[in-house]
Amino acid sequence: MSVAEGAPASDALTRTVLEAVPELYRYAIRLTGGDRPQAEDLVQETCLAAVRHFRSDPEHAITMGWLVVVLRRRSIDQLRRDRRESRRLTRVGVVDESSAEPDWSAVDGGAALTALGSLAPRQRVALVLRYVDDQSVHAVAELLGLSVAATESLLARGRRELARRLGGDGDG
Repeated sequence: MSVAEGAPASDALTRTVLEAVPELYRYAIRLTGGDRPQAEDLVQETCLAAVRHFRSDPEHAITMGWLVVVLRRRSIDQLRRDRRESRRLTRVGVVDESSAEPDWSAVDGGAALTALGSLAPRQRVALVLRYVDDQSVHAVAELLGLSVAATESLLARGRRELARRLGGDGDG
């Protein structure tokens, strides 16, 4: 295949990715609880994954759904890496000051996003997967590598904490 023959397909990929970036960023903001740099990194990694995938299989269409799945998986992978690193730092007694909480109040999206951003990362990701992505509890459990019971408990704690931070009673 010559460069000229590949141009229309690569142009379509460019259009698809550029059109998807705003929606991917909104989704990444939810997953990260408003951490803009982390959301930007997730979107960038997702776009790079699309280019790599296109280069290896130019016949496979890159769709918005494909991009969202890649972004979600990257987010979950990052959550797992962060947990491993946190456990390692705890074992050796090192406190990482670079992991300070972002300023959630600076994020557009109102009190709900601010409250969501202030939750523990696992609670936040579980809630977004369950209620924004409309994944089943079983699917969330599988994605997070937890049992269904542990996931239900995580979701219940997350809902209670989110309601508490929003000034509700947490029973809904």
